[in-house]
Amino acid sequence: MLRTTLPVSSNILNKERHINLEQLNTKMLKAKKYYDQHSQHSDVFKVGDSVLLQKEKGKQWVPREIVGKAKTPRSYFVKDEFGRVLRRNSSFLKKRLSNTTAHWRAIDFDFDDTVEPNSEHFESADEEFNSDTEDKNVKTKTISDTSETLKLKEMTISEESID
Repeated sequence: MLRTTLPVSSNILNKERHINLEQLNTKMLKAKKYYDQHSQHSDVFKVGDSVLLQKEKGKQWVPREIVGKAKTPRSYFVKDEFGRVLRRNSSFLKKRLSNTTAHWRAIDFDFDDTVEPNSEHFESADEEFNSDTEDKNVKTKTISDTSETLKLKEMTISEESID
């Protein structure tokens, strides 16, 4: 009730609000769209998954295993190195690539197609390379190895030829 002595109709004081639900829904959908553009989706882990756990102090990540899901959202039970079961939020957990493999992969080189430096094929390829690059600067590097000597040519293009 207003504290005034001015005469006011009671209809004005108890006025119903008209909410435009359609306009409200479009505003909410627009806000959700912009929020979802920059939000990150958390990982979902299963029991037995191998994860990396961020230690409490510092930014060190150590390998652990998920032993259960907690009732609270985004929380999991993880076994530590002493056998204790700890409850941790998924913000402190990351998926591991594999349980047994490292995070890097070995590169396998195939050396079956090697060419001997004194072979005819090597000399003809060298002549073809020189004929193609007459107008460009060519640097030649020789790398010595116990088994063979490799001749590498590196083409350098001046800045004038790029324009």
